[in-house]
Amino acid sequence: MWGVTLITSSPRYPRSNGKAEAGVKIVKSIISKCSTSSEILKGLLAYREAKLHCGYSPAQLFLGRQVRGMLPKLPEQLQPQWPNLPELRQRQLEVARRAKEHHDLVTRAKLLMPLSQGNRVFVTDLATCGVISGEADEPRSYWVSVSGRRYRRNRSALIWAPTAANLERPGWHH
Repeated sequence: MWGVTLITSSPRYPRSNGKAEAGVKIVKSIISKCSTSSEILKGLLAYREAKLHCGYSPAQLFLGRQVRGMLPKLPEQLQPQWPNLPELRQRQLEVARRAKEHHDLVTRAKLLMPLSQGNRVFVTDLATCGVISGEADEPRSYWVSVSGRRYRRNRSALIWAPTAANLERPGWHH
């Protein structure tokens, strides 16, 4: 009804849930630096009102205004004034695109060959071979049958194991 689509991250692949992992890391860091619960609350408030790289604080992006924090604010700073969200999204997409290009260049990332139903693969975290039983609904995820059980795994955890049947696949040159 609200247009929300749930996409779960691949099992045993926390990198695909990077934003949540980064948020947990920030909160853990704040908690580890504070000794009392009131200090923890002050630390979280300071984080909410600190400006991000986009020039706005998390509270401004969420509430459309600054929040009352440890430092006094002028009344006009507390009035709702939404940033230009479409422009902000465009800038954020451009920053993300450039970061991805840089990451791919530095790590020498390459696209992995898509897998098809029936392909034999080595499942790295299970240290055994299995057979692809289909593509999962989530991005870059596949269902793998191993010893009668089905597992969902990210494509990066699956190493294509050549067999005579796999080599006959159209488009594959050996």
